Amino acid sequence: MVIDSGNSLNSTGGAGKTHQSPAGGVKSRTQTTESASSNENTQSKDSVSLSDAGKSLAQLEAGLASAPDVDMGKVERVRAELNNGSYSPDDKAIARALLSQDELL
Repeated sequence: MVIDSGNSLNSTGGAGKTHQSPAGGVKSRTQTTESASSNENTQSKDSVSLSDAGKSLAQLEAGLASAPDVDMGKVERVRAELNNGSYSPDDKAIARALLSQDELL
């Protein structure tokens, strides 16, 4: 495959390349880049700010990230009840919880 670097379709060359400006003059790539930079400096910069609700949500998210995934106190209590034979789950509470989850589907 042969690529002709002199054709007008290949405009992605390096420094020193020239191209035709809309006014008819020829500018170097360096001159074009410098004028684009000066245009960016004179235009206003974009900015983003969070609303109070967004800030609250970020704080809540940070708090949840630092909270443990498992309530180890409850795990130890249930483990102790299982070991001594006193664990007695509430069948009706479990059934209600399962039914309420089913309603969400």
